[in-house]
Amino acid sequence: MNIGFDFNKGEIIGTPDKEVNNVEATILKQIIPNIVVKYPQALKIVANSSAYTTLQYKQIDIIRIKYTDLAQWIRIRCSNRMLKEELDNPLFNEQEKKNESMWKCRVDDLEQLYPYINEGIKDLFKE
Repeated sequence: MNIGFDFNKGEIIGTPDKEVNNVEATILKQIIPNIVVKYPQALKIVANSSAYTTLQYKQIDIIRIKYTDLAQWIRIRCSNRMLKEELDNPLFNEQEKKNESMWKCRVDDLEQLYPYINEGIKDLFKE
């Protein structure tokens, strides 16, 4: 099920198929207002997997989050530039296969990731 984000209240709205835990919800509430997109109403939180929570833009995954006792990570959509020039960036040390389109990062680096998140979106959608 798709759920959305109320930009006025800064809250996740709707009821997902998968429970979005409090930490994942907090992370999404931090990320979403910092995403620069032409059509913010096209941002959706979806439960494509029971293993993680996904933020989509125009029905394409841009962020995946997993935060449990056993695993804490975020994956972000990479730009073409990142796939070539950010291979040694310590922000992305968690990602083993740097040829994948979404890279794993540590959750505690969240604020440093905003420019990369927006770059990946801009590159993908040419907005």
